[in-house]
Amino acid sequence: MLNLCNPVLVLITVARTIEVWGINSVLPFMVKYLEHQFNLTPSTCSFIIGGVMFPLACTGLLVGGWIVKSFKLNVQQMFRMVIILNVVCMPLHASFLVTCRQQSFPGVTSPYPADIPTAFSEGDNATLQLPGEIDLVRGCNRHLHCKLDEFDPACGLGHNLYSPCMAGCISGRQECYCLQDTSDSRNISSLTVEPGFCQQGCNKVYIYFPMLAILVFLGVMNGVPYMMLFLNVVHPSHKPMGIALVSTFIRLLSNIPAPLLFGKLIDSTCSLWSPNDSVRGSSYCIWYDTWTLSLSFFCITLIPAVSAFFLQLVAYRLYAKYETVERPRRKRRRSSSRCSDGSRPPPESTETKRLSNILEVTDDIQRSETRETFA
Repeated sequence: MLNLCNPVLVLITVARTIEVWGINSVLPFMVKYLEHQFNLTPSTCSFIIGGVMFPLACTGLLVGGWIVKSFKLNVQQMFRMVIILNVVCMPLHASFLVTCRQQSFPGVTSPYPADIPTAFSEGDNATLQLPGEIDLVRGCNRHLHCKLDEFDPACGLGHNLYSPCMAGCISGRQECYCLQDTSDSRNISSLTVEPGFCQQGCNKVYIYFPMLAILVFLGVMNGVPYMMLFLNVVHPSHKPMGIALVSTFIRLLSNIPAPLLFGKLIDSTCSLWSPNDSVRGSSYCIWYDTWTLSLSFFCITLIPAVSAFFLQLVAYRLYAKYETVERPRRKRRRSSSRCSDGSRPPPESTETKRLSNILEVTDDIQRSETRETFA
């Protein structure tokens, strides 16, 4: 088929598939990313994505269509538009490297304050080990016989804690021995914890969201030029099948596998998993390594963008080379259709076309009658 043998169509189809692959990889996990990276509530994250980013993406799509229509871009100009937008967006992927400071989680990211002088000793490492080779059960809470299946997040003195028991609290949420540093002279009765993880603000969110907004706006502007390229690099008779093949190719190779593969990568950044939940039927991630999570999002968006850029560049060069060969041929065909004096022949009127059709039908009838007579 012409659509599959057309190298320009194949290259821009693969480029678009790679770009959509990167988008579909991160989009399902954006709520989780914002929640753990910037300490936002799930409702706030959903509002930002659905109420701000989605309308911004729709606006970018309309602006891209308006530019193509208003400036009457030809195929090469649309190629340049797609490539330029891709290049401009590349530095904006660094927005995923804007991260807040990793909060303290004693037993996961750091030892308990009460165990700092003897942290990571061989005796402590003999207890139950969790990802990151840091134990939740340490010297300050070992005598309490805390259970890992009793997950009750708490916050005390800026530290996130697995449960009040893991904090060494001997009276509900009070008198938490694991929070007392050796240099701390405060009374043990004043060391208490509050339910839930610590809610600490981060000013870097005001840097991240403007960069993300510009990235979303410019990233979707190439949607219309891409679609116009798909329609203009194939023969008109093959356009319906070409669009069908392109859409099928993109959905099969990006929409389906991308979230599954990236989900595995996201799971590898988890530092602490919950015990098996009787309601969910499986465990879930309690604490992520925010820097590794940020780096994963950065790589999974930048690498497809760079790969698509090179494919777009090759496709543009191939099409430009095709145009340099085909343009003289079209000029020769136009010149051969002109009259001897250089003017174009006048177009046939509707009445002339109708008379020609009548004469053709009359000739067919006469030929058929002649054959019947000789038969």
